[in-house]
Amino acid sequence: MFCCFHPLRSAVWKVHGGMLFYKMASIVDDDDQGAYHPRFVNRSITMTWDAGWEVYQLIDPLGAVYTMQSFSKQIDYSLTFEDLAGLGSRLKLPAGWQYRNITLEHELNNTAVLATVLVDDLLNAYTRTQEAPTSPSPTPEPISPSPTPEDPSIILIK
Repeated sequence: MFCCFHPLRSAVWKVHGGMLFYKMASIVDDDDQGAYHPRFVNRSITMTWDAGWEVYQLIDPLGAVYTMQSFSKQIDYSLTFEDLAGLGSRLKLPAGWQYRNITLEHELNNTAVLATVLVDDLLNAYTRTQEAPTSPSPTPEPISPSPTPEDPSIILIK
């Protein structure tokens, strides 16, 4: 499912108990509103999911895509990697949310100094890997095909 974390050059490295660690992330907003509520995290890594791997994603009602970065056994100790493909039927998704599993055609990289992350109701963690699509502003269309009698150079736009 998931390939690796790559620390960025700005990562802070420390030795603790004879082991080398680096600070991957810190929560920016301390307002934990629970499952399916995005939070902002400062982090200094690039996440990579390899082409050909199956990934598990949440899609919010606006179309933003969140890709699973880790699964948790905190709520359901019996949850296994093999269970993730069918996890959508077990989640209590809010209205308009979707869960899907897809096989990547291309490598998926996510480098975000300020990342948007969330958890589902089983505490599996996801990072936003695609913003919600934006609708282009509609092109105004004339509502009057001919000039108005008051000013022949004005066309009304709706």
